[in-house]
Amino acid sequence: MKLKLINKKASVPIAILVIGVIAICSLTIISFLFSPTFNQYPMNMKIFEDIYSDIEEFNFYLNVGLSKEEAIKNLEIFYTGEDSLKIENNILILNRQQISKNNEKISIEYRYKIE
Repeated sequence: MKLKLINKKASVPIAILVIGVIAICSLTIISFLFSPTFNQYPMNMKIFEDIYSDIEEFNFYLNVGLSKEEAIKNLEIFYTGEDSLKIENNILILNRQQISKNNEKISIEYRYKIE
C-alpha cells in the first residue's frame, strides 16, 4: 500500500514561507551586528560583574566570621593600579577603572551599605 500525498500544491507555498522567515531572521541579526550603537557601546559589562563578585566575596568573608578589616584585606589582593576598596561609616566603597573601546577612561564607584 503506497502513501499518497493529499495536498501536493501546499508544499511550494510552505517552502517559500520557511525560506522567507529564515531570510528575515538572518537580516535582523546582521542588522544588529552592523548597527553603530551595538558596536560602539562605551563600556564593557565586565566591570559591573567584577563589582558584584567583590560584594559577594565580601559578604562571604563576613558570614564565615572574619571582621570587616580582614575581609577588606583579603579582597585588596585583586585591586591593582587605580582601583580602590575601602570602608567609611559602614559603607563599602568599590572604585573600578576601565578603558573603553574609544580609549576613554571610565571610573565606576559603587557604595554598598554593610548591615
